[in-house]
Amino acid sequence: EDGNEVKRLALQRGDRFRLTPEFNGDAALKAVRWTSSKPAVAYVDGNNDVNALSTGTARITATALDGSKKKATVIVTVTEAD
Repeated sequence: EDGNEVKRLALQRGDRFRLTPEFNGDAALKAVRWTSSKPAVAYVDGNNDVNALSTGTARITATALDGSKKKATVIVTVTEAD
């Protein structure tokens, strides 16, 4: 972890939310790999959108691809749509 507090995101099933990774100005490669601890609950597609598929909690992690091994995490909680 890079010392940032873990961010939290609440979505309803079926929602999408665009994640925007932030990079240091000196980052050689401004790209990340997204992973989800529970892809059946929430996953990130090729457009950096979190897709909320089913109720539960998933940890979404962005890992920098510039070799720095820097990571950022968001905890996504998905609830049933109203």
